[in-house]
Amino acid sequence: MSYPIIAIVGAQGSIGQALAAILHFHGMYTLRLGSRHSQNELPFSKPPFLWRLVDGSNIESINAFIHGCDLVVNCSGPFHNVGLNVVKAAIEQRIDVIDVNAGYPELVKLRQQFSEMIERHHMHAVVGCGIMPGLTEALPLWACRQVQGMQHLRFVLVGHDKFTHAAASDVIVAAKQRLISQSSLNMTHHALPANFASILPKVTEFIAYQDDELDFIKKVTGVRTIEAWIGYLGVRIQSALKRALAMNEVAQAATVVVNASIADLAESLPFQHFHCELLGEHKQTLASLQMRGQSASELCAAAIATVIEGMLTQKITPGVYLGSQVLSESWAIQSLRSHPSVSFLHLAKGTLYTAPEEGVI
Repeated sequence: MSYPIIAIVGAQGSIGQALAAILHFHGMYTLRLGSRHSQNELPFSKPPFLWRLVDGSNIESINAFIHGCDLVVNCSGPFHNVGLNVVKAAIEQRIDVIDVNAGYPELVKLRQQFSEMIERHHMHAVVGCGIMPGLTEALPLWACRQVQGMQHLRFVLVGHDKFTHAAASDVIVAAKQRLISQSSLNMTHHALPANFASILPKVTEFIAYQDDELDFIKKVTGVRTIEAWIGYLGVRIQSALKRALAMNEVAQAATVVVNASIADLAESLPFQHFHCELLGEHKQTLASLQMRGQSASELCAAAIATVIEGMLTQKITPGVYLGSQVLSESWAIQSLRSHPSVSFLHLAKGTLYTAPEEGVI
């Protein structure tokens, strides 16, 4: 039997390893795993998989790596010098592609450049298929379809996990851009609504969601206002992020944040917690949605595996999409519900949020 060949760029990173483990466990795919570095120990050792070196910043290296594959997943970042190369190479070779990094602005550019080719050759390109962008936009989009009379959204993502070097670099670059636009080197503080406060005893600061991501949700759902926060647990990470923003060299600054996250992680298990409230015209709670996961990497991998399922089973029509558009479909939500890394996912109408006990995932 011939199985679909799936290539993973960045297979040695935390998301890539988690995704490879899921797909390998499924047993219906042939995996081609690629990284800039030599192979480390994987959570599995039996075929079918093939390991190759690949440089995401080099088009020729990417072309050679993905040649002959049925689907390509980019788990490496940042998008502007890795993800974009992988997406373009896959499209030019007429291979379906998934990327975890890109957001709405990148989607617009990709559609302008490649939509006609992708639709003509019945291909799929899904970008921003992680937690943010990805699940944290998908869940409100799905919830909004289930509740009538919804006018306002309020949601928060709280996590405790190890930063990868690429993720830390992205956070630093994005934060610096925002700080420059605000002409300030002080992190912006946001006061949380009272009913969120109980789950955030260790959170000292918040970085707001990017405006384009919130604008996309408003456009699709028609909501009037959105209140959204990201909470980074751990005093060390907060302190390290402040130091990193004052440094000129992004790579060196990212190392500072990564080391701080490792130190924080030694004191507490990783987890991701997402909570969304859907509010009526007078901001009364109409429904609440919650999701908890074992770690950011596990949730990202679950999201990507869900999109892979949709592509290979033709649940997704040809085109260029944001991950949140695909993941907010009912079939995708059902798939996520059954995934072992998603420990809690429900929509409860008319209920207010009750905080979990400390330490409970």
